[in-house]
Amino acid sequence: MNPYPYVVPADPSMYGMMGPMAGYCPMPMMNGAMPPMVPPKVTKTFPNCTLAAPPPGATVPTRRNRPNGCKTVFVGGLPEKITEEIIKEAFSDCGEISTVNMSKKNFCHIRFASEHMVDQAMFFSGYRLKIENKDEPAYSSRIHVDFAIARDDQYEYECMMRTLSREMPTRKK
Repeated sequence: MNPYPYVVPADPSMYGMMGPMAGYCPMPMMNGAMPPMVPPKVTKTFPNCTLAAPPPGATVPTRRNRPNGCKTVFVGGLPEKITEEIIKEAFSDCGEISTVNMSKKNFCHIRFASEHMVDQAMFFSGYRLKIENKDEPAYSSRIHVDFAIARDDQYEYECMMRTLSREMPTRKK
């Protein structure tokens, strides 16, 4: 699977004679990492719900800094009639969902199988979630997606870092 689907085509035959980066002007890289890619804002329709793209120029809610090893997102501003199945359906395009923790106060936490899936889920911040395509307040609202600080994510990240630090001396040899 191509981790940067909005930048470089996954199929090499699509590169053309200019090479894989034809027409791509990268943003400055930080620490050698690829910059975040912004997909076009499009409306996504599912059997039980619709994620309507925000109008052009709409402000996106501010986000907190990304915690190390983050695999969990906070989704706030959910409609009253939301269910776990609808959440899984709406965020299924982002990747494999490990768990969904619903709250009675119109928010939830979604834990994904890997970190890059969180980046894809972040693009839905500012979208309008409509259940059964109804505009009533109980069935429709603008959602806010943000990074979540989860103990499980932090623990896995710390374990991975300890393992890497133990392997470093053997890798240098």
